Amino acid sequence: MRPATSAFRGSTLFALVLATSVGAQPATRRATNVAALIAHPGFYHLRPIVIVGQAKVEDNGEIRISGDTGSVRVLFKGNVPDGLDEVRGEFWDIGRMRADDPRLSGYDLKTALKIDPDGAR
Repeated sequence: MRPATSAFRGSTLFALVLATSVGAQPATRRATNVAALIAHPGFYHLRPIVIVGQAKVEDNGEIRISGDTGSVRVLFKGNVPDGLDEVRGEFWDIGRMRADDPRLSGYDLKTALKIDPDGAR
């Protein structure tokens, strides 16, 4: 049986997460683009970011933000307008997270991400 984390390897996910700041200074959002997120997922992992890109809800319900060189998946609980959008959130590189990570507990991984957290095929 494979470890649960192996199902996440190689997957990249961009997730919108609302966060509150306890400290006096809020975390600085890094302005970036889709190409940089795809090329350097380890650098942006768990960091607050802001990007501008084409938002689109796919036929299967998946939300994607596209740039000139690719697209990243977005997790968002709410409505997303199609078209050019400024998106603020936290970037998650799923390959660096464990299946039991508490940040993922509010999502059905099989439905939202099309991956099996138990590692079964």
